[in-house]
Amino acid sequence: MPLNLAHHLKVSRCGIFYFRMSVPVVLRSTIGKREIIRSLRTRSPAAARKLAYHFAFKTHALFEQMAYDPKKFNPADLSTFPTSDEMGSLSTYKIKVGGVEFETDGSEEEHRRVLALINTLPPAAFTPAPAAPVPQYIEPQPEHTISISKAAEAYLPKLATQNRNAAKRSINRFIEHRGDVEIHTVREVDVVTWNNKLLTTPKPNGEMPKAKTVDCAIQHLHGLFQWAQTRAYIHRSATPLVTAGKRNQSKRTENENAEGAEPFSVEQLKQIFNPKTYETYCVNVLTKKYSLSRKWMPLIALFTGMRKEEIAQLTVTDIITENGSGVHFIDINRNGGKKTKNVNSIRRIPIHDTLLKLGFLDYVRTRKGKLFDETGTAVSKAFVRYLVKLGIKQDGDRGMVLHSFRDTFNNTLLEPSLNVPDRLRYALMGHSTSGDSNETNYTRKILVSSAKKDGIDKLDFVETVGVVTHRLVFYIRERYGEGTGGSRDGRSSVKKSAGS
Repeated sequence: MPLNLAHHLKVSRCGIFYFRMSVPVVLRSTIGKREIIRSLRTRSPAAARKLAYHFAFKTHALFEQMAYDPKKFNPADLSTFPTSDEMGSLSTYKIKVGGVEFETDGSEEEHRRVLALINTLPPAAFTPAPAAPVPQYIEPQPEHTISISKAAEAYLPKLATQNRNAAKRSINRFIEHRGDVEIHTVREVDVVTWNNKLLTTPKPNGEMPKAKTVDCAIQHLHGLFQWAQTRAYIHRSATPLVTAGKRNQSKRTENENAEGAEPFSVEQLKQIFNPKTYETYCVNVLTKKYSLSRKWMPLIALFTGMRKEEIAQLTVTDIITENGSGVHFIDINRNGGKKTKNVNSIRRIPIHDTLLKLGFLDYVRTRKGKLFDETGTAVSKAFVRYLVKLGIKQDGDRGMVLHSFRDTFNNTLLEPSLNVPDRLRYALMGHSTSGDSNETNYTRKILVSSAKKDGIDKLDFVETVGVVTHRLVFYIRERYGEGTGGSRDGRSSVKKSAGS
């Protein structure tokens, strides 16, 4: 069974491996150290493991020799030879000095003879033999090579649109730091120094970058290196990658420091859904056309607590009616390539009566495939501009965004007077309480009608959004005559569920 040398290795901040071994307690006063430390001069884990085997064998042999005698017996130093008073009677031994082997039968006379012979040897005989050269480790080379920029050209188009530009900026900044070298030649020290440079270089406005921002840049680079390794541009033995684990803050700290969106107040909701001002937001300035995506996504976010990405990828088949109760709900799933933040995000959310009165099901019947033509990012940016125009949000302020509807939804259900069970609220939000495996997909295990009665129906915006949005539907229908009317053939395309 091979010897496990993990405890003999450590790595410096620059990625260099070191060999370390603890000195036995009885020898520490002699050696003057608690441990032996030696640089292996390599950043390769495989090479470091091989060199560690070599040094471990040599160091163990040294410790055994020094522990031979309490006086640290050394054949090259006669003063370390034990005396008869100390040893009582000498045992037989063999020593080899300068190529000559001496043997004694253990008697005092034989011992004195060996000492006399050793004294006749020239000083050169005690010069230790040169150490055997340490074998050099040749790092495995990839099957083919590619520069960082060429790798980025192939990698970036595979990313989602909202992540592509940020990843491109991060990769270009690394190229400026390291140069457009072949990607497999990048070393861990290159990534470490770049990380430090990002942390210490002020922005154009004089502000220092946040640790979270730098971590995002490192993760963009890590994604590129993972892509390169799967395509053999980096050898498979390079594990972990030089970009792996380079975080300036722990995941827990990142979550604690995350800047959440601020919920809307009653007065702000009235401003947002004022029919005349809401119309200006819904009309695309470039195309001069009324955007049904912009109209429905904020309303859905408010009455369901859904994330913008979850809303943007909804399809007609995700709007379902529960058998028996006839309650309509939105099925958030991963069917057809749709994505969710985590497994708890897969859930069923009953549709609020206000959305039904606004004509949401009528809108669904006019669609085929996806419900919305615009992405969540595009709608979110337009909504932020709308908030700035209303004076609700200052330009550059990160507090009020489309995601604020999700916080408004959550805070409303938190009201003690509503008596919404925490477990149901967590499930509707797509969260889970720590340590409770029963939270996963909780809304898929109960009747949709029960979730509507005990949760969604508690969202009472009659004096705020309710009245305003009811006016909104008639205003838009009268002015544009589309998007909120009934279906062309009068038939419902809303899917019936097979049970909950």
